Order: sequence, then structure tokens, then C-alpha cells
Amino acid sequence: MDRVAAHLRHGHVPVEGAALIAWRHDAIPQLARALGARNAPSKWPEHVFDRVWRLLYSADGAVRFADLAQSLLPGDASS
Repeated sequence: MDRVAAHLRHGHVPVEGAALIAWRHDAIPQLARALGARNAPSKWPEHVFDRVWRLLYSADGAVRFADLAQSLLPGDASS
């Protein structure tokens, strides 16, 4: 997991724009933390498929984490 995060954080994530990473539920929290999201939850429930975790990086290297609703399909969480 740390190798994946290092690959993404050192020149393989677009400077502008977005990168979408899909991973197994049990590995997402560890990957988020390895990517710098210190306040990401420690577990992603197996039955949850309508969330997106967003990591925003600032110029000084700080990472802002947000847990967002996808709101793509009927029945998805709204918040």
C-alpha cells in the first residue's frame, strides 16, 4: 500500500485536475492515510457504495480530507 501511495504522491498524480482511485473497501482507509489523509476514518463499511473520499493537496503539502455523497443513483445518500 505504501508503495502505491508513494507512486501516486511523487509525480504520478496530476498537478491540476483530478485522479480517481478505486480500491477494495478494506484497503481504502489505509491508502487514504498513506496519501496523507490523517483524519480519514479507519474503516469503510462493506455495504456502503455511494461515498467518495476527496483529498485536496495544497502547495505546502497539507491534505484536506472530505467524505462526500456521490448522489448518482436513486437511493444514494444525499449528504
